[in-house]
Amino acid sequence: GNVRELENLIQHMSILHGGKEVRYNDLPAKYRGEILPQLQEATESSSPDVSVPEQLLLFSCDPQQGPGDIWDENGVDFKGLVNEFETRLILKALKTTNGNKKEAARLLNLKRTTLLEKIKKKELQWNN
Repeated sequence: GNVRELENLIQHMSILHGGKEVRYNDLPAKYRGEILPQLQEATESSSPDVSVPEQLLLFSCDPQQGPGDIWDENGVDFKGLVNEFETRLILKALKTTNGNKKEAARLLNLKRTTLLEKIKKKELQWNN
């Protein structure tokens, strides 16, 4: 349920914003009401504050790349893009926490065991 909802939100926002950074005020009202008030302040700064867990969702994988760059005559590899985005989020969280998986899981709002399963499944290795 939650993963599917997140996938739909990411797809919707990437289409609307063409690969550009998505700010707090760009999110649908449904999601803005659930996010901490400090997030709005954090997104108004020029660089994201990754100490706010939700802020990790607001970075763009590649701000120079719009939907036209990933969309060809066959469409888009949605599952592949979501998988890549998930991998980047996990690696960003690990980098932010210097490899501390418990803290990385907290930043990603995941159970530690879920994060460990994803790391194992994706065969991710984090190095400073």
